[in-house]
Amino acid sequence: MKILLTSKLNYLPALSGASKSDRSLVEGLARRGHRCRAVVPAHSPASNVSARTGGERQFLAELAQRAIDVRETEPGLHSFKHNGVEVSAVVDFRRLDSVLTDQIREFRPDWILVSEDRSYVCLASALAAHATSVVYLCHSQATLPFGPESFAADAGHTALLRRTAGIVTVSRYLKDYLVQWGGLDAAVIAFPVYGQAPFEFHGRFDRGCVTLVNPSQIKGIEIFQQLARARPDLEFAAVPGWATRDGDRRALQRIPNVQLFAASENIDEIFARTRVLLMPSLWGEAFGCLSVEAMLRGIPVLASRLGGLPEAKLGVDYLLPVRPIERYEAHLDECLLPTPVVPDQELAPWLAALDELLSNRASYEGLSAASRQAALAFVATVDVAHFENHLEKLGEGRTPVASRHQEPLERPALSTDRLELLRLLLRKRKN
Repeated sequence: MKILLTSKLNYLPALSGASKSDRSLVEGLARRGHRCRAVVPAHSPASNVSARTGGERQFLAELAQRAIDVRETEPGLHSFKHNGVEVSAVVDFRRLDSVLTDQIREFRPDWILVSEDRSYVCLASALAAHATSVVYLCHSQATLPFGPESFAADAGHTALLRRTAGIVTVSRYLKDYLVQWGGLDAAVIAFPVYGQAPFEFHGRFDRGCVTLVNPSQIKGIEIFQQLARARPDLEFAAVPGWATRDGDRRALQRIPNVQLFAASENIDEIFARTRVLLMPSLWGEAFGCLSVEAMLRGIPVLASRLGGLPEAKLGVDYLLPVRPIERYEAHLDECLLPTPVVPDQELAPWLAALDELLSNRASYEGLSAASRQAALAFVATVDVAHFENHLEKLGEGRTPVASRHQEPLERPALSTDRLELLRLLLRKRKN
């Protein structure tokens, strides 16, 4: 099969769960002999993130560090091949849609995978090319255009999702959300994001930090800060990510026993310095593959009983209560995210759980062993072949690829009335 992925998330480096999942998927499909392409942004569009990463310059430095040969096929469009995937990285975020359209016309893919398109522009273009080839990869209820946890409800965007050949999502929680609030079905398939065994063991009762990744309001930064202040004898660490604002960084730097770790695509660099992983999310976490990654390495995880995190904990203690975010203010913050209205949180259950783990070696080591065992059993069931089989099933009865690509893809023609209006506008501008 020929498979084209498009996403508005970073491809290299892949630091979020969704971006790691997407890249691992197409690389896994490439290893199974399929021809795979990706149309992605070269760097994050969020102004503060771009400033910190250096934007295009940092992106090219990242490729050089990995010894990836890259060529500029046209100004602002970098092409390279990585782990079997042909990648087109667009510098100007606004050009992503037009580059995608060109790639669909030239590549003629059997499947177009659209992921995390908050604008739904790329999804619309993919559907215009051939709706029965489009599969939407759903990594977050917040970017869906319906339901109580949506950042922005939009009936038109919902209609686009209804036209896709199928939706794949990462948890039963998200599947249920799609059914309840959008009337849309979805297949739940675990993405092959975890790598290959053996996995290093990092769970240590007597050393390391209590760590939070992507400190931000939606990820429960307030609970983290309160815990750090309540236990000044413990070392805490935060790993800034895609939702971390500059104000969050400054607040963390003011707490003496909190240090900031640099984000890394090699998660073992962070876990080697981690004693307990905190995931006190206040929004419906889609799944939380970071939980599984930590558990694979014997690191205990304290997580919210919210969203997909109960699934990601794999039946292992501890799931703790939070008061979830129920609404967002209209304006976007510097990370281009709606500003949440965060309820006051009860610290006691989190503090009690942390105290139990870090004052009782037997409790810590028992949870560490149970976490590793459950995660190893889960990861043994994860296989990119499940996704491959799903695409083959979706394709049964479709128009063959050779038939539907006899003619070049064209944009819809303008009507006579619209052409006449265009002539009048051009004449007016000329005069």
